[in-house]
Amino acid sequence: MAGTIDFQDGDGLTLMDNSLVWVSSEEIGWIKGRIVRKPGPGEVEVEVVERDHAPDPPNGTLIQASVEDLLPVSELDANEEPTKIGDVLNLQVLHDAAVYEILRLRYFGDNIYTQAGPTSLISINPYKQIVPLYTQRAINTYKDNTQGAAPHVFGMAQTAHNNLVDNGVCQSILCSGESGAGKTEVAKLVVQYLAATTSKDAAFKGAGGSKVNPLFHTRQVQNQIIESNPLLEAFGNAKTVRNENSSRFGKFIQILFSGDHTICGGRVRHYLLEKARVVSQHRGERNYHVFYQMCAGLHGPVRDRLQLKTPEEFNFLNQSGVYELLDTDGMPMCDEVAEFARVEKSMAQMQIDEAQQGQVWEILGAILHLGNIGFETQEIKGSDEGSTVTTPDVLETAAGLLQVPAETLGQGLCFSL
Repeated sequence: MAGTIDFQDGDGLTLMDNSLVWVSSEEIGWIKGRIVRKPGPGEVEVEVVERDHAPDPPNGTLIQASVEDLLPVSELDANEEPTKIGDVLNLQVLHDAAVYEILRLRYFGDNIYTQAGPTSLISINPYKQIVPLYTQRAINTYKDNTQGAAPHVFGMAQTAHNNLVDNGVCQSILCSGESGAGKTEVAKLVVQYLAATTSKDAAFKGAGGSKVNPLFHTRQVQNQIIESNPLLEAFGNAKTVRNENSSRFGKFIQILFSGDHTICGGRVRHYLLEKARVVSQHRGERNYHVFYQMCAGLHGPVRDRLQLKTPEEFNFLNQSGVYELLDTDGMPMCDEVAEFARVEKSMAQMQIDEAQQGQVWEILGAILHLGNIGFETQEIKGSDEGSTVTTPDVLETAAGLLQVPAETLGQGLCFSL
């Protein structure tokens, strides 16, 4: 005889024996099961129902649970194809377990984007390349019409641009999430999509001589916005224990549009840069990417002038014992030489000439050599203990790159002003 089990929270819901429920679990979030009996007041015995790609206990396992830890399973949602539920607000029963399950099922089908209403998008980092999501065909899909299209970051970008055009009101896209969630990649995709869909082809033409089409400036600005990413990531991103490419600073990207709704300018403002990482990193982490890229990619006279070595030989880079970026299979994620070439290209696109680039490398090289300067304590008559430099050759190298006298630099390092 089937009985009923009343929820204790006063929401008016009841569950009968053999009903499907979600059971709260501290280890894996939620476990799907079927009520088999009620052993006592406020308690139920649930038989685990196996799910694909879920670390649940074996199918048929019996677990004891409090009624307060149960949530109902909607049969309509359970029988619906996950790819057809593109918006969690379309779930028949909306609660934490239902949202978690639909996100999980979509994720394992490579559907990493799910809407949460018309202005919110849930994005789950797949930690792999899903090429079809970001092809020119995908761009055209959302540029032509976002209605009925699958949830996508391109769709959110297009909706924001449509609102800008239709209403004449500035739009904001907020990318939030914990470290490793993919905020940096999403921001890059938004910028790339807007640059690709709001551009006009530039051409050189004119009677009696070549003239630059005014639209060439628009294309140049768009390229600068896109090409700024390698530069920002090199100087602002680093490996942490949870993320190989973690942004160690916040950034506010502002894209400006002209009267014909094409990009005409942009600004990038940064804040909260993690400066302490330059001189010290935790075990399993790295310094900022640019130091490793420079050690691998600089060659010839510039490398000789900077007296660059391998990362293992610099104290500011060898504290953590990690020198490479590796994927989940332990394979190198990138080629530091190629990444350095991208940074140089980005700097050129941002109109940073070779002389200025050289000055940047000299400063970075000086920072690395500063970390290799040795000190020892020294008794100073009439005052507290002081220190003296034990590696004058390294001091000379750092001072030369900073273009200051070695004696002045040594005094600044050994004595408080």
